[in-house]
Amino acid sequence: MELIKRYLKILKIILIRFWPILVRFIIIGVSTIFIASTIFYFVEKPKDPDITLWSSIWSAFFTMVSADFVEAKPTTFLGKIIVTFLIFFGIAFVSTVTATFATVMVINKMKEGKGMKSIKFKNHIIICGWNNRARSIVEEIIELSKENPKPIVIVADLEENPMLDVEFKDINFVRGNPSDEDVLIRAGIKNADTAVVIADTSGGKKLDDADARTILTVLTIETLNRDVYSCAEIIDGENIKHLKHANVDEVVVSGEYTCKLLANAALSHGISSVISELITSDEGCEIYRCRMPEDLIGKGFDYSFSYLRERHKAIPIGVMREGKPILNPASDFTFKEGDDIIVIADKKPITERCK
Repeated sequence: MELIKRYLKILKIILIRFWPILVRFIIIGVSTIFIASTIFYFVEKPKDPDITLWSSIWSAFFTMVSADFVEAKPTTFLGKIIVTFLIFFGIAFVSTVTATFATVMVINKMKEGKGMKSIKFKNHIIICGWNNRARSIVEEIIELSKENPKPIVIVADLEENPMLDVEFKDINFVRGNPSDEDVLIRAGIKNADTAVVIADTSGGKKLDDADARTILTVLTIETLNRDVYSCAEIIDGENIKHLKHANVDEVVVSGEYTCKLLANAALSHGISSVISELITSDEGCEIYRCRMPEDLIGKGFDYSFSYLRERHKAIPIGVMREGKPILNPASDFTFKEGDDIIVIADKKPITERCK
C-alpha cells in the first residue's frame, strides 16, 4: 500500500510539474507511430492481405517501445526499413524521456535545497530571517504542532536549507532577503497563515541593524497579505511602536523576558524552572489558548475550574478577549461569545479548538 501511495505521488508530481514536457513527448511519440504505421500498412498490404491498420499501429507501437515486432511482420524492403527506424527511434526516444524526467527532478530537488523554487503551500508558517536561536524556534513549532502539523517555509539569506537534517517532511527553504517582495511571493506569503519574523543575522548581517530589517519585513508582509498573523522579534523595546504602525499582530522583545525571569528567580527561587516547563514542549504541562467551549459561554470564571478539570484535566488561568489577555479574572467575570480561554494542561484539552 505504501509503495502504491509513493508511486501515485510521483505520478502526480510528473503530471503537475512536467506536463508541458510530457505533452511534447506524447505528440512526438504519437505522430511517429501514426506516420510510420500508416506507411507500413500501405506498403505491406499488397503482400499481406490480412494486415489491418490497427494491427499496423499496434506493431509500430510495440516495436518502438520494445525493439521487437509483433503481429504484422515486414516482408517488403521498405517495411523492414520502417521497422529498423522504429527500433532505433524507440531506443533513443525512451532513453531521452527517462533522462529528461530524471534531469528535471534532480534540478527541481537541487532548487528546493538551494531555496530557488516557488512554494505552493496554503495556510503554512513562514519563518523570515535566521539567527543562532532560529533552529530552536523551528523545532519547537514542529513539536507543538505535531498533532495538527502545518508546512513551514524558511526565508533567509543562506546558501541552503538550514533544517535539511530534520525529519519533518513539510519544511521548505526560499533563499533571499525576507524583506524583498519577490522573495516573499516565492515563499507563498499570499496564502500563508502565519509569518514569524526573527532578528535576522543571516548572510553576515549585523545584529545592530536587525530591528530596521524586522520592521521593513513586517511592512512588506502586511502589504502583501493583510490577513496573515505576523509575529516579530525585536531587539530594542523602543522600536515596538514602529512595528505597531506596521500592523504587526504580536511582538516579542529579545532578552526582555530573560531579565525579568532572572529578577524573579532571585526573589522567588525556582520560578525559572516553572516558567520553562510552561513554555517548552519537552515535558510536563504547557499553556494553551483555546476557543471557549459552548457550555461555558455565559458562565462565571470559577465554574470553568471544575468543568475543565473534570473533562480535560486542564486549569484555566485567564481569558483572551478582543486580542487582550485577562489573567485571573474576578469571580463574577462571565464568558462571552468570541472569548478564548487560556489553560494549563499536559496536552491540548480541546484539540480542534486550541491554537
